[in-house]
Amino acid sequence: MAQDALRGYPAILEEDGDVIPTPTPVSQLHPASKQVVVFIRANMLLARQEREGQAVKTTVTMPRWLKHLADEHHVNFSQLLQAALKEVLGLKKSA
Repeated sequence: MAQDALRGYPAILEEDGDVIPTPTPVSQLHPASKQVVVFIRANMLLARQEREGQAVKTTVTMPRWLKHLADEHHVNFSQLLQAALKEVLGLKKSA
C-alpha cells in the first residue's frame, strides 16, 4: 500500500501542475524508538501510464427522445463517445 501511495500521490501532483516535494535525505530522518526507515521503490513511469489508462466518468446531455432511441438500439454510450472523440481528434482507433 505504501508503494501505491508513493506512486499515486506524486502522479496526482504532477497532473495538477503542482511541485513534487524533494525527498528527505535518510540522514535527516529521526525515527522514534522502535521505528525503522524503510525504502520504498516507486516507478513513476508506470504510475503515469496506469493513470492515463484509467476510465473516468463524465456526464453528457442530450434530448430525451435520442436517449430512449439509443437505449432501444442497445447503444454503448462509452464506446460511441470514445470512438467519436478519437475520430474528431484525429487519433488512431487503437489509441
